[in-house]
Amino acid sequence: MPPAAPLAHPTEAAPPREWWQVWAQRRAEWWAARPVLALRWARIRAVSLWVGLVWLLGLLVLVPDVRVSVRAWLGCAWVVIAWFFLARTKTLTWSAYLRFFTACIPWSIGIGVLSTWLAATVLEVRVGGSGPTVGIASVAEETLKLVPVALVALLAPRRASRFATADWLLLGLASGTAFLLAEETLRRLRLSGGGLIGLLERLLHGGGLPDDWIRFRTWPVPTDWEQAGAGFGGHGVVTAIVTGLVGLALVAVRQVRGRSDRVAVLVRVGAVAAPVMGLVVAIADHAAYNGGGSGSNDDGTPFWLDPATTHVPWWVRASWSAFGHGHFRPTVFVLLAFVLLLVDGARLARVPSAALVETPRPDWVDQAIVRCNIAAATWPAALRHVPAVVTLAVLGTAWVVVRDWTTALAAFAAEPGESRRVAAQRGLTAVTAQRAARELGYERLAGPVDVTVRRGVAAGALVVLLLGALVLAPVTASGLDTLYDHPSWLAGVMDAVGRWWHSQSLGTQILVGAGVVALVALSGGSLGVALGVSGVLTWGLDKSHGIATWLRDPRQATRDYLLTATPFQMLMDGVAIATTFVPGSFIRSRGAAAVRGAVDDVAEDPGLWLAQKRSTVQNAPVQNPVRAGASHQVSKKSITDQVSFQANEHTQALAPRQAAAAAHSANRAAVAQKLDVLTDAGLSVSRPDLVNRQIDGTVRRLNNAIRTDQSLSPERSAALRQHVAELEEAARAEHASSTALNRASADLGEAAGRDALRSQGADIVVDGADAGRDTIDIVGLVHERDQLLFVEAKGGGGRLSTAGRLLPDNTRAPQGSPAYLADVVRVDKALQQWLHDNPDIVQGLMDGTVRPRYQLVHATAKGTVRIFELTVDPTLIRQAIT
Repeated sequence: MPPAAPLAHPTEAAPPREWWQVWAQRRAEWWAARPVLALRWARIRAVSLWVGLVWLLGLLVLVPDVRVSVRAWLGCAWVVIAWFFLARTKTLTWSAYLRFFTACIPWSIGIGVLSTWLAATVLEVRVGGSGPTVGIASVAEETLKLVPVALVALLAPRRASRFATADWLLLGLASGTAFLLAEETLRRLRLSGGGLIGLLERLLHGGGLPDDWIRFRTWPVPTDWEQAGAGFGGHGVVTAIVTGLVGLALVAVRQVRGRSDRVAVLVRVGAVAAPVMGLVVAIADHAAYNGGGSGSNDDGTPFWLDPATTHVPWWVRASWSAFGHGHFRPTVFVLLAFVLLLVDGARLARVPSAALVETPRPDWVDQAIVRCNIAAATWPAALRHVPAVVTLAVLGTAWVVVRDWTTALAAFAAEPGESRRVAAQRGLTAVTAQRAARELGYERLAGPVDVTVRRGVAAGALVVLLLGALVLAPVTASGLDTLYDHPSWLAGVMDAVGRWWHSQSLGTQILVGAGVVALVALSGGSLGVALGVSGVLTWGLDKSHGIATWLRDPRQATRDYLLTATPFQMLMDGVAIATTFVPGSFIRSRGAAAVRGAVDDVAEDPGLWLAQKRSTVQNAPVQNPVRAGASHQVSKKSITDQVSFQANEHTQALAPRQAAAAAHSANRAAVAQKLDVLTDAGLSVSRPDLVNRQIDGTVRRLNNAIRTDQSLSPERSAALRQHVAELEEAARAEHASSTALNRASADLGEAAGRDALRSQGADIVVDGADAGRDTIDIVGLVHERDQLLFVEAKGGGGRLSTAGRLLPDNTRAPQGSPAYLADVVRVDKALQQWLHDNPDIVQGLMDGTVRPRYQLVHATAKGTVRIFELTVDPTLIRQAIT
């Protein structure tokens, strides 16, 4: 019996688009209506970025003072980019992410300007005083770094509801690292050219960085800072921890949506407390680090921490003391990123349709969860499903990541004779489509979105952050004594660099200013274009004509590419082309044809593909495998030797099945022979290209390749076209014979099942042969009427379906498990009618005088019949018939 179709929910209308999506679509349509202008602008932009790159290189040569600063810029950019690629469950697009990072750079400068104003105007002190460095720097900087993230949630609430938890971490990392970029760039500029101070520091440190300054490494996490025993994880790290906790809190709140019990209340309170506490700890770490140079008492207590010598608020001192003195924050960040990856992976594993090519969750994941639940069955109720949740997170994430990687590699794999550029474009389209499918999965998990509530929460968070910067920061700073000078926070650095700037000539100022513009453009301009198709799926506009252009006129396409490609676009395209050199096994893999077919659908009409994919994901139920228990496990025992099998119908069905197998083997051999002929002729074609939905496209592609091959003589061309026609005929015959073989195998298994029941002294009471889904294959009642036998009949290569059926509790039960049988009994109309007509059997099942049995009967292709006893749960059967 085939597995049941998934339970469906009504498809909701597509949500209204955000204002920026409408604006982006209108902008794209405006450019599409002016192709000549668009081409000119693309060329101007590409030339400008190339000039900017050359200008930046010249700046490094002509103005040595900026070299160390540019290294900081590159280090920060590496941190942001590396974590973007490490976050495999994200939904942020490449272009949007880098634009957000770039926009946060001038905002970071604004934070420095605002901090300077608070120190000079509100407190009327210089920026190097302890009030600004401890009070304003810690509170204002840590709160204002979160403002861009809060603005995203406020301005795009629907899009924010579709964020992965990793997206929140990435946004915080981008905002915090942009601040670090601004601070470190100016700080190093001050070291390189800051007058007498810069000269002395260069002499003392041999022209390099001081030992305690931040350094960027290949590992994309900056080193932990330390000063006088106080640690600080760095701006990017601490801000990412706070926003990562926000993403985790949102997922937790969704899990208790609609509940009002004590656990739900505690979860909601914790969801608010965790990010707030993270922000408080970040402020305390920052304040302690900035205040670490103030000296200490005779007993070693820092002046700023001793209540007798400081006015630093108690909540800062208590938080710093309770949470490890600011140490190990990079380790916390990495662990949090790993936890968020597991959370996202577990969520995506519950919606297998949220992928470019839908693939059922592997049975080994579900069976591992079942074993965990069986092992923890005696645990307290609150902890009973914890092992299953962890197992789903680990194994589900591993499956999702591997599935997406193999899909991408299959798309990147270049077929024999195919242009590497075409394969790279297809791979990039597949990667973008995967991201869009993940976003749809998170949308399905998020459920209905109340925009008003979301905007209200985001606005409230924004107000709190601004109050912290504009009110709490000066209040905190006003009571602090001036213990030391610490000009290395951003406002202090800006003050020192300002003096250096005014000492430079006009020519140097113009050169450096243009270099800054080039860096900003190169950071957020061309990198976002490198992947090319990210905006296609979001706005549903067809911009995926690149593959067709390269196939139609490669010379013109190459010329246009060289005129419009930006520096980083060429770099990223080079990486994409290198990816096309994957092993040929990916081309020949069973799923490769499905991947290429899906990419073709995206390229043909991305808007239609996105709408269809959204409908599929919205109609797919959210699975809940963590509740699967022992009743979801298949356990079978052979009883073939215990049954005296008497063949009757089985013998009659065996000959047709053998004939169908012989015909199918002959057709497969014919297809293989034609494939050899065409591949020997240099044409790219393999068996995956001949699946039913691919035949027409494959035939068109082969005929086009033959027609456009100028090296073929007319006779050779005609012969090859004839071979293509014969291949099409043989492939269609193979599909028809495969269908006939499957039908003959099913008939063989059902015939053996009926014979097996009769051999056990049972009468057939319900025959579900050819009845379709939601039916038991065969049901028999023994003559004594004390045993009711349910039979799963399989013939030939048929096996029990590991995908099984989705149950009302959104768990998935494999075929042959007690839960699977009980659910089919519940919905089998013919069986329910028979039970209604035989109330004595129903009563016997209820009181135990009638024993339910579950069997698998498998008729092999060689003519043998094997019978297995499957596990049945009488309690579930009683629930199914009441």
